[in-house]
Parts: sequence; structure tokens; C-alpha cells
Amino acid sequence: MKFNIDEIFHIAEQIERNGALFYSKAAVTFQDQKLKRVLEDLAAMELQHEQVFKKLHADIKFHQASSMLDLDESAVAYVQALASDYVFPADREPTNFIKPNTQISELLQFAIGLEKDSIVFYYGLKNMLINPADVHQVEAIIKQEFGHINQLTQMASSVS
Repeated sequence: MKFNIDEIFHIAEQIERNGALFYSKAAVTFQDQKLKRVLEDLAAMELQHEQVFKKLHADIKFHQASSMLDLDESAVAYVQALASDYVFPADREPTNFIKPNTQISELLQFAIGLEKDSIVFYYGLKNMLINPADVHQVEAIIKQEFGHINQLTQMASSVS
């Protein structure tokens, strides 16, 4: 099965949608208005990140022909399963991860951990690529994720 940078961007966009869904589901669960607002802000940030990835994705479609990795179907399924479940557990209840007595600083540290998980995921994908242009595109995704960590770290330092 052929796997290329196009699929990687589809995965990146899906991870951001999963994040937005996860935080939105969490926001409606909690009564604490400050926690609810932070969760809503995190959901909005994930949707903004999805739009950034969509733009990066659209730009590469018109500017380069991507190399194709020839992965067996089980390897592709593994990568897609990691993307759908590893970073943001979209099909699980947020309350399994975020408890009602969670402090905002703890929530932000949780979010930072998820962003770190996504960086590890993208580094793994990057190491599978051979085309330097594709590697550069995945590095752009990783750079965006580091930017997300910086945003979350600033938020965490403002509530500490």
C-alpha cells in the first residue's frame, strides 16, 4: 500500500479534530466555569491548528510530487491506529482522563503531554521518509506542535 506526505497531513488534521472533540466533550462535562473555559479554549486551539495543517497540506499539493512509501497494509493500519488513538483518545470519555477535581494547571500539563506525544508520533513518521521535501513538511508539522507546547506552557505559567 502506498503511503505518502498526503496521508501524513490527513492524519495530522484528524489528530487536531480528535483533540477539539476531546476537549469539547470534556467542557460540557464539568461544572467549574474556569475549567470549562480552558477546555473550550483548548478545543478552539485544536481547530485553529487543524486549519494551519490544512493550509500547509494545500500548499504542498500544488508544489511538489511526494515520494511514496511502499508499506504493507498492516503498517499503514498501525500508523492510522496510532493517529486515531495514541495522541487524542477520541472515542473515549474525557472524564476517564480528566477528573472533576482537576486543577487548571494539571489540565494544561495533561494537554502539554498530549502535544509531546504527537511530536514523538511525527518524529517516527519523519524517520520513515526518504524524500527531503517530505521530511521538511513533517518538520513543519513538528514545529507547529512545538508552538502549541509553547502556548500551553505560557497558559500554565499564567495560572500558576
